Amino acid sequence: MFEVRCKDVGFDCPGVVRGMTKEAVAQQAAAHAVEVHGAVVTPALAATVMAAIQNGESHGLDASHGSSAPRGNDHGG
Repeated sequence: MFEVRCKDVGFDCPGVVRGMTKEAVAQQAAAHAVEVHGAVVTPALAATVMAAIQNGESHGLDASHGSSAPRGNDHGG
């Protein structure tokens, strides 16, 4: 399982996106960044996210689809 933390890519957010592949994590992280943070996913942001994706499980909050992560709005991001 792979994961990326919002705080590791510059967002003040406790969210963690997890997935079975780096590509799945990157897609979910992009959707989260747009929907929750109002970010524009630029090539630079995408590269930062890809570089921050780690292999391994974590005990952080989950910002991925179907998670129980605290968010301002429930929009599946």
